[in-house]
Parts: sequence; structure tokens; C-alpha cells
Amino acid sequence: LAKTVEDDAQRARTLAVLAHLQARGGDPAGALATAEAIPDLHRPEGPVDGFYDSVKPAAFALIALRRAEAGDQKAADAAFARSRELTRAVASDPERVIAGIVLAENLEATGRRDLANAALADAIPLAKTQPEPRRSRMLGMLSETQFKSAGVDAAAATIDAIRDEPGLEKGYALFTVAQALRDAGDGEAARRFARRALVCLEPKTSDPRPDPSLRLSFTRLGFIDYDA
Repeated sequence: LAKTVEDDAQRARTLAVLAHLQARGGDPAGALATAEAIPDLHRPEGPVDGFYDSVKPAAFALIALRRAEAGDQKAADAAFARSRELTRAVASDPERVIAGIVLAENLEATGRRDLANAALADAIPLAKTQPEPRRSRMLGMLSETQFKSAGVDAAAATIDAIRDEPGLEKGYALFTVAQALRDAGDGEAARRFARRALVCLEPKTSDPRPDPSLRLSFTRLGFIDYDA
């Protein structure tokens, strides 16, 4: 039924969800077939209502995660290889970064840290070329995986590249590292990162002032542009 959906984006996203559910349900062959049936999407210019080119490579990365959790490392390696192949073929820079984020996260989660670091090495320089706020939001997500796969110094270097104002992205990234360090028992380093995070969140003269006349609403046909 999902394959009969006319709109390519809706069909791709629906098939991606189904492929992941099949993988979680113990049907790896069905999951792979469903993932291969995902149409190739291309991110349009202007505001977007979700993911496009990254849907298919992300689906394969999630399938790989589930195969690894099931103990089938050979199948996981094959699915990760397919995700990596599709990620490198993505024409849209922001979508390639998104696919790289998902790939790196799942490679790290399954103990494939060298491959995760390779995926991060591809994604981070590309993320730095993106316009704000996309650039800083991507770097924040990448730094979280980088902390796990390459350590605190590598993650700190990526966090340093996040814009200083308004400070939310950098503050959140620093606080995420602080929490991880605290959980790992390194209280001194955790406090150092937490103090930096608090500085980022201090009020700034450039902070926008609330407009009391502004009214916002959502409709069933509306969407949030996360690049805004």
C-alpha cells in the first residue's frame, strides 16, 4: 500500500519508517527490500517540510543498527556500506550532512568508531559551509557523536566552531558534553564545560526583543521550517 502513495516525498518517508519497523521486527530481508524501494528524493530550493535525499541512506543506517543489535554483524556491515554509498552520492550538501549525522551516530552506537570518525570527517567540513542557523545546529549534533567516538578534545574543537550568538546552539552542545563527562565520573571537566555553557546563555545585547503583537498558530497544512 505504501508503494502506491503518489507523492514521492510521502512515499519515501513512509517506506523508510516501514523498513525500520521491519528491521526491528526481525525481518531483515523485507527491511532491505523496502529500503531499496525508497524513491530517490532531491531537496528543493527554499523552505523544506522535512528530509529528502537523506531519507534512503538514513534508512539503511537504521537497518544496520538493528542487525548489529541482533548479532548479525555481517549483515550490519553490508547495510552500513550501502548507507555510506548512498550518503556519498547525495547531491544536496545539507542533506548529505544529515545522512552523515545518522550514519555516524549508528556506526558509533555499534562500536564501529573508526568508521564513525571517517563519516564525521566527511560531514563536519561540509557542515561548516552551511548558512546559519543550519550550520551551528548541524555542528552541535555532530559534536555529540564526535565526543563518543573521538573524545572530548575533538568534540570541543567542533563546538568552538559553533556561532557565539545567540549562544543557544553552543550552550546546548557544551552542556551535552558536560553531562557526559559528569556521567563518566570526570566532575572537574564537567564543571568546566558547564561553566562555558552558562556563559553562552547569558543575555546579550543582540538578543531579539519579544513582539507583544506577534501571534503564531499551526494548521494541519503548515510546518515548521527548522532552518529559520
